[in-house]
Amino acid sequence: MGFEHYVLKSTCGGCQKTSTFSFTDKNKIRPNWICKCSAINSWRIPSEHSTIPSSLYIGANKESVIKIYAVPPNIQPPAYSWAPPWSIRSFLKQTSDTLGGCLFWSTQSATVLREPVFSDTCNTPESPHIDDGHACHITSGWARGDETCALWGNIQRLIQNEVEQRFLRCYLSLVRDRQFPMLIPQARIGIGERRRPDFVVFIPLQQYRFRWIAVEIDGGHNSTSDESDQKRNAYLADHGYEIFSIRPSTPKGYFEEARRLVEHIDAEMKTADRDPSKVAVEARVFRTTPADDIPF
Repeated sequence: MGFEHYVLKSTCGGCQKTSTFSFTDKNKIRPNWICKCSAINSWRIPSEHSTIPSSLYIGANKESVIKIYAVPPNIQPPAYSWAPPWSIRSFLKQTSDTLGGCLFWSTQSATVLREPVFSDTCNTPESPHIDDGHACHITSGWARGDETCALWGNIQRLIQNEVEQRFLRCYLSLVRDRQFPMLIPQARIGIGERRRPDFVVFIPLQQYRFRWIAVEIDGGHNSTSDESDQKRNAYLADHGYEIFSIRPSTPKGYFEEARRLVEHIDAEMKTADRDPSKVAVEARVFRTTPADDIPF
């Protein structure tokens, strides 16, 4: 999956052949690589997470705007390995700290068939001790009996209307406890904050490359026109976002549309497993030691 992969491609300074390298552990990336022609290449490793914004201001109303970071700023790696950039767990940790209601925390409790298993806990502000908590209703997809919680009530205030609230709830119900990117509601785009997409999502194709998507629920607004949609889409495209337009088939039916989005994201995140070369990022060689110069 995209959150676990580091994929690079590099061209040998000797034979000029390009190779692709895929890692699931960043610590295994070395400063040099040896080509099949035996030349030793020193490469420049790109900066991790340099292709996503470090923070966003979000909220439907000026009175409710909050600042969200890619990863929780008050915990440091490797502690936030359970909260990768712009993921659901990263979002829940920060909104619980900022908005209150519930105190969210997570730990990776195990690994099963190379898939991480997480323990997501929520506490009330009155009982902050982790042992007093209960399983998070949001990351369980509301499958534990309760259909809401104090944190979810506060998150809903960031969202523009009930249509978008229902869509996000459906998305989270489908995703459940998988490590997945969050639909960030009402992100303020650009210096002038001229546009606020219904949601944005940063899909990890791998840790050096993310795809930026603006999700627009066109059926959720009182009025729309092709001309205004085109202006909106052009503005978002200028800021690096692809448009994922959703027109619900029924006024209250968002299951199929949310499922389509989840399947799209899931397929994108698995690209590094299927074909690493499609998502590889260039790591340029700055020095090559030809095989003839190697002293052995």
